[in-house]
Amino acid sequence: MRTQTRDTSDYGLDYLSGLLRMEAKRNMANIGRKTATPGQNLQHFISNSPWSGSDLITAVQDEIKGHPAFEHAILVLDESAEEKAGPHSAGAGRQHNGRLGKIEMSQVGVFLSLVTPQVNTWIDGELYLPAHWFEPDQAEKRKTVGLPAELTFQKKPELGWEMAQRVRARSI
Repeated sequence: MRTQTRDTSDYGLDYLSGLLRMEAKRNMANIGRKTATPGQNLQHFISNSPWSGSDLITAVQDEIKGHPAFEHAILVLDESAEEKAGPHSAGAGRQHNGRLGKIEMSQVGVFLSLVTPQVNTWIDGELYLPAHWFEPDQAEKRKTVGLPAELTFQKKPELGWEMAQRVRARSI
C-alpha cells in the first residue's frame, strides 16, 4: 500500500475496520462515517491506489507462517454474501445469501480461514462468479468490471480446493 511518495495503509485499515464492524449497508459513505474517514478518500483508495489484494493476502500468510500459535490450526472453508442493489457489480446475481436466508441479488465470496482455539483469521478468498457471468452475451460486462479474459466458471468447492492447494504450497 506504499508508493515512493505515499503510504495509504491507514485508508486500508479504516476500510477493513469499517467492513468488519458494520452489519449492513457497507458502502464508502457509511464506512467513512463509521471510521471518521472521508468516504471520498476511501473511494479513491479502493479505486485508484496501487494496492494489491493478492499481495495483502501473501503478507497475512507470511505473518502466519512465523507465528507459533498457528501450529495446530485447522482450515475452515465458507462463503459469505453481500446484498446488492443491482446486477452491475462483478459476480452479482440472484443467488443464495445465507445472511438473509434466501435467494436475493447478491455478490458471494468463498473464503478460507485458519482457526485455532485462540485465533480465527482469514487467509485467502475468491469472488464466486455464477455460471451466467460466462455466457457469451456477458463478455462485455466481464470486461467492463475488469474480470480477466481467461477466467472460467468454477463451482464454490473448486474455488475452495484451489485456495487450500495454494496455502499448502506456501507451507501454511
